[in-house]
Amino acid sequence: MCLIKTTVAFWWVKNLNDNIRKREIVILLAIATVFESVAINYIPNASYLDLPLVFALCIGWHSTPVRGVVCGTILGWFQDAVFGMFLGLNGSSKALIGFVGAHLNKWLVLEHSFARFLMIGALSLLDSTVVTGIAVILNQPLLPGFWIQALIKIPVTGVIGVIVFQAYNRIKFPRKDFRRVEESGFSL
Repeated sequence: MCLIKTTVAFWWVKNLNDNIRKREIVILLAIATVFESVAINYIPNASYLDLPLVFALCIGWHSTPVRGVVCGTILGWFQDAVFGMFLGLNGSSKALIGFVGAHLNKWLVLEHSFARFLMIGALSLLDSTVVTGIAVILNQPLLPGFWIQALIKIPVTGVIGVIVFQAYNRIKFPRKDFRRVEESGFSL
C-alpha cells in the first residue's frame, strides 16, 4: 500500500512543472474561441477585453517561444475573423506577445499582482500599437475611436489577465498545507 502511495505521489510531483501541456493549450484556445464568438455578439463592451492576448501571454509565459508564437498566431487569426479585420493583423501582434511572454518569463519575476498588471497593460498597449502600425502600412482603415478603445483595453485586460494568471497558477500549482502532513496518512 505504501509503494502505491509513493508511486502516485511521485507521478503527481513529476507532472507538476512550469511547462504548459498540450491539453491545457487546447482548453485555453477553446475558451478564447468560444468567448470571442459569443461575447462579440451578446456583450456590447466585450471588445475592451483582449482575452486572446492574455491567453497568448499565458501560453508564452509557461512554454517555449515557438509554442507562444504559434498559439498567439492562431488566437490572433481567430480574433481577426471575429472582428472582421484584415486577416493577419492580430495574428502578427499576438505572435509577438507570445514570443515576448516566453522571454519575459526568463528575465522577470512577477509574483506580485500589481507588477503582473503593469506588464499585461504594457503588452496590451504594445499589441494595439503593432496592430495599428501594420494597418497603416497596409493602408487599412482604422475603426473610429481605436486609440480610446486601446486605452480602455489596458486596465480591463490587465485586471482580467491577473485573474487568469492567478487562477491558472492556483489550478496548476495548488497550495500545500504542510502543517497537516502527518494527518493525511502519507508516509515514506
